[in-house]
Amino acid sequence: MLAEVARTGGYEWKLSRSGHPNDALNEVFRPVQEQFEAWLDRQQLAVSTKNLYATVARTALGWLPVRGVTDISDLSGADMAGAVVFLSGSYRPGSMRTVVTALRVLCRFLEDSGRCTGLSRAVPRRVFRRVGTVRVLTAERIEELTNAPDLSAPAGLRDRAMLLLAARTGLRPIDIAGLRLRDIDWRQGLITVVQHKTGTSLTLPLLTDVGDAIADYLLRGRPAGAVDDHVFLRALAPFTALSPSSSLYYVAA
Repeated sequence: MLAEVARTGGYEWKLSRSGHPNDALNEVFRPVQEQFEAWLDRQQLAVSTKNLYATVARTALGWLPVRGVTDISDLSGADMAGAVVFLSGSYRPGSMRTVVTALRVLCRFLEDSGRCTGLSRAVPRRVFRRVGTVRVLTAERIEELTNAPDLSAPAGLRDRAMLLLAARTGLRPIDIAGLRLRDIDWRQGLITVVQHKTGTSLTLPLLTDVGDAIADYLLRGRPAGAVDDHVFLRALAPFTALSPSSSLYYVAA
């Protein structure tokens, strides 16, 4: 960053990565992974789903040399069954339902491309799914939670608006973080979002207390002059959108 300032007089905020996730794969399995990822791009999947399938495939392909598989054409059903056992050491039981789905997708790709046969049958179609009672907060505790932020600080105004939006509408955290200024129709009193997980459009009423909290943040807490059109922004520079994966968790925590 200092070198960039010395060279240009300023700097851009960006992530710096020393390598590519596929660098961990050897010269045999990396091309397979890259072709699988290109195939996933053509399947019109949600970005999060595509990334998950790619991660599971990358992990499984990276493990195969440890098992002694040196060529993709040598891959057998027993190897895929072993991959399920191997992956179960890294994922919680409830997550394995998604993991085995990702493995079946990889198997389908390998079979359709003519590299292997009979792999899908080795991946179980049913896995344990934990079922439990969902704990919820009482109305009084929700009121305590939404009133907890310090409204004298910009971040407090933002956090209260986010918490009220979550409590009153049930929107997913990723959709709250992704909410944009154009998604709010103030005249009609509506919020319309395209849900990240499902890709479907959802229209919700802009309840009075939620609307008041968002308006309060926009007028008194949102960084002035910010060019990002997300409703909720970082309280510190750079004034960009919040992290869709963790921001609301930390606000609630």
